[in-house]
Amino acid sequence: KDPNGPKQIQINYQNYEVLPGDLDGTYTWSNAKSACANLTAFGKSDWYLPNKAELEGLYKRKDEIGGFTGDWYWSSSESFPGYVYDQRFSDGGQGPNHNGYHRRVRCVRKY
Repeated sequence: KDPNGPKQIQINYQNYEVLPGDLDGTYTWSNAKSACANLTAFGKSDWYLPNKAELEGLYKRKDEIGGFTGDWYWSSSESFPGYVYDQRFSDGGQGPNHNGYHRRVRCVRKY
């Protein structure tokens, strides 16, 4: 992990800490939510998978935050049964995709 700790940013007038890097590997949506919920990092244990609006905010600040790939990332926002919003960090494309796909994960926490 980055010894400098999480990045502190503001999205929609809320303050967040963002992990300095993705979790290792790719995850199904269910596993992604669990991985963030069970994460203890930098002395904090209240990490979670960002919702659709928060993920969009991460995309808009991706250069400032750093460490993102051009791959798809999960949000916690369901669109309809079995489908969840995800976002491609190469171009910002966002849409619902099947929750069984494997995507990258970046956890956040409010502070």
